[in-house]
Amino acid sequence: MSGRVERLDDGRVRVTLDKPVQTADGARDAVILKVPTYGDFMDLGDPTTLVFGSGGNALVPSDDMVTIKAYVERLSDVSPEALRAQGSLPDARNMVAGVKMFFRDITPGN
Repeated sequence: MSGRVERLDDGRVRVTLDKPVQTADGARDAVILKVPTYGDFMDLGDPTTLVFGSGGNALVPSDDMVTIKAYVERLSDVSPEALRAQGSLPDARNMVAGVKMFFRDITPGN
């Protein structure tokens, strides 16, 4: 099974796992990330920062992995401990993509 990331109708994001994760409630083959709130954003900030690219004359976006990790731990319906112990590298990359989905195409006023 290959993991995938999809936005649900209610705005949440489902990350289908590369392999099931065992939790206290049984095996989970997907993680649901709830929609971040005002408080989440004000506490954690934006998961993308701008850094100078090579040559130093252009700013390019860069993932802030500390912030992304904090969002995954706060928004996920599976415990961070279970994901850390059993999740695969593709699962981690898909979680990053899932968090970033909440912040794409956002302009002031929207």
